[in-house]
Amino acid sequence: FEVQFLRIWLKGYVYSKSKILREFDSYQHNRIINEFKSLDKDLINNAKLRLIQKLQNNSLNGLRNYQDETAELIHQGKLQRFRKSLRQIINSMPNLLMQIKPCLMMSPLTVSQLLDPELFKFDYIIFDEASQLTTEDCIGSMIRGEKLIVAGDSQQLPPTSFFRTVTEPTEEVYDDDFKEDLDSIL
Repeated sequence: FEVQFLRIWLKGYVYSKSKILREFDSYQHNRIINEFKSLDKDLINNAKLRLIQKLQNNSLNGLRNYQDETAELIHQGKLQRFRKSLRQIINSMPNLLMQIKPCLMMSPLTVSQLLDPELFKFDYIIFDEASQLTTEDCIGSMIRGEKLIVAGDSQQLPPTSFFRTVTEPTEEVYDDDFKEDLDSIL
């Protein structure tokens, strides 16, 4: 009864009042959806191929344009053991590195330790899971970027001093289980 009532109501009342519903063709609508899905997949695959081609071209251009840095990279690659620190190696080839790898994924502390702020400037600095990052750890990365994106959930646990080591002994006695919650970059 209910199904029959709704059919009569749709045909007799709803379709007569709405031109869009009256002219709706579910087969054509589904065909358009499937065509869109196919074109969307093609677009994503083509974007991947364009990105790979662009990065390959950047690498080749970097190898040609920065021959001194390229020679340094090749030399370091042939060594059994590095004679320079990682910071020295990275800072000896900033142009080549940014040409080959325009996007770097590093923790804020690693950025501060390895990348000279005078040599490495970025368009964007992105902090993900920012609820776990303290402000003082992030400042060194922030000065290297034009724009800052901070993503995180304030409902997550804040950073903690649990794993930090004490560098100077103090007269105060702390309980072994004591840990202090710190303010996050959020």
